[in-house]
Amino acid sequence: MDWLSKAVSLKMSIVDVTAFGRSEVGWIGADPPAEAKAPFQDRGLTIRQQQITAFQPMEPALLASLAAVVIVQQQDYPSRFQRIVRSCLKHLLDYECRVFVVPFGVAGLPQVYRCLEEARVFASNLPSDVLRNQFTWQRSLGDPMPLPPLPHVTILSPIANWSEAANFLVRHLPGEAVQESVSFSFAPECEFGENDAGVGQVLLKRAFRGYTAVHFSPMTEGRSGAAVYRAYPVFGAFHTMPRFVKLGDRSKIFQEFQNYQLNVEKYVPFNLGPRLNYDLCCLGSTRGVLVGDLIESCESLRLAARSGRAGPAISCLFDRTLQAWYRNIERRDTPLSQTLGPRFPKQFDRRRMQRARSIGSRCDRDRLFTLFEYCASSPVLFAKIHGDLHVDNVQVRGHEALVIDFYANQDGPLVWDIATLEASLLVDAFDNHELWSFDEWWRSIEQPYGGKPLDMLLGHGDPRDPHRWFHEAVRQIRHYAARVASADQYGAALALALLNKAAKDPNLKGPEDERRAAAYVLAERILNNNFAPQ
Repeated sequence: MDWLSKAVSLKMSIVDVTAFGRSEVGWIGADPPAEAKAPFQDRGLTIRQQQITAFQPMEPALLASLAAVVIVQQQDYPSRFQRIVRSCLKHLLDYECRVFVVPFGVAGLPQVYRCLEEARVFASNLPSDVLRNQFTWQRSLGDPMPLPPLPHVTILSPIANWSEAANFLVRHLPGEAVQESVSFSFAPECEFGENDAGVGQVLLKRAFRGYTAVHFSPMTEGRSGAAVYRAYPVFGAFHTMPRFVKLGDRSKIFQEFQNYQLNVEKYVPFNLGPRLNYDLCCLGSTRGVLVGDLIESCESLRLAARSGRAGPAISCLFDRTLQAWYRNIERRDTPLSQTLGPRFPKQFDRRRMQRARSIGSRCDRDRLFTLFEYCASSPVLFAKIHGDLHVDNVQVRGHEALVIDFYANQDGPLVWDIATLEASLLVDAFDNHELWSFDEWWRSIEQPYGGKPLDMLLGHGDPRDPHRWFHEAVRQIRHYAARVASADQYGAALALALLNKAAKDPNLKGPEDERRAAAYVLAERILNNNFAPQ
């Protein structure tokens, strides 16, 4: 309800101020001055008469009653402000309290900025140089956010305008208090990371306030840094529709939220992608939660491909699911190597490179980057792209392809989505638990990488080959690549996608680690075949 600063104005009357039971404004660091009381009281809020003690845990009942807290910096006790920020600021923001900071004067502002920077919280009323140089995490879609989404810290001027502060609070009231009575249960496989052990459960209680109970089970493995769960909420005595819940870094969650609003709802057919439940999404001080409708009765493209059923789904993916993005193409003269160059891996794991050399690699990272830069083909077709189109982000239901996880959604070369999907099929789609012989696997899959990918005539695969499904899927993917890219462009994009796979997850062991080493070798072949001087 308080996500986008542009759309955060709540149409509430003064009567609504007390509807959620959060009508108190508390002070930390000093008693409320006399001139501050009337502006808040005139708007239906209550001034808490006693200072809040910041150096001991706050009771849930206190947090449930607070609409806002004013933290006062005192000139005579500079270390006290730092202790207050460290002890309770994030806790207040996680419970959705509105937080105002009042510096003692202009001389106190550097400490305010420094303490908030140390806490890595979001703040408004920051000078542009402080926003640019210190609060580097305070960005959205790559741009600094002078007014970040709530909850954030509002820095008031030393001579505070309390009427403005009270108006801001009434316009941006927090939601209902966290309901400690909601009961959570977790499947044994659910593991909260260090960042989510306490904060995560507070945010989940905020998301599911009003529900009686919620059961969580983990979804497919992911390496994005965000935990994704299936949630089964109970409202009163009734089971409601299952949801997906994504818990992760606040900036990433907010960026994905924006992508859903700006690029998914208007472009991806409603039945071919998830829809967010906006009233359940929320942000905390450093973490955030997305909640949306759970896509059920699906399997990943990984599983569909292995059983030879990827064909209709791949057709649906590029002809229907993402078609609205791809209709809005723009031709740009910037070479593909310049556009995708920032994605080129900076380094590769030494152990994995030793394995790549044993397979046949002869070039180091710098040599491959030089070859990659030779891709000067233009124009390049740009549009909205998914940005991370791997086999687990494409879900298959019958003949339909549904797409999930829109954090990386952006403007980019169309060929990148297609190349990343082929690279993911090679590295991610094979079964890590089947009887594994690297030599047999290598003989089976290397044929499509013997020349320039789009210049090769790929057949339907040998029916005796257990990996025939891979050849069928690659042949179809390259059919779509030929529509949007030249042979050099697809060669460069596919090589880069394979190199990114080779650089990722260096601690893996077993078959997937072998495939990532092989991806390096195949990328090297592609770059040599496309760009090495003859």
